[in-house]
Amino acid sequence: MQKHNLNSNQQRFLDLLKNFIARHGSIEIDDLYDAPFTSFSSEGLDGVFDEQLADELIKLIESFKVIN
Repeated sequence: MQKHNLNSNQQRFLDLLKNFIARHGSIEIDDLYDAPFTSFSSEGLDGVFDEQLADELIKLIESFKVIN
């Protein structure tokens, strides 16, 4: 995400995401469409990032999931 010129809302969203993962150990993609992520937009992830950036973020999150 560092290669993108993110606006302040996007940066705060990512900070919240990092804090959420640090606190809970992981995150489900569906969580990005619920509170507290809807505090930036009622659409959650899709309201803060364009489709390309949202897809990149989802791929990044999924790359860290442990396969049982």
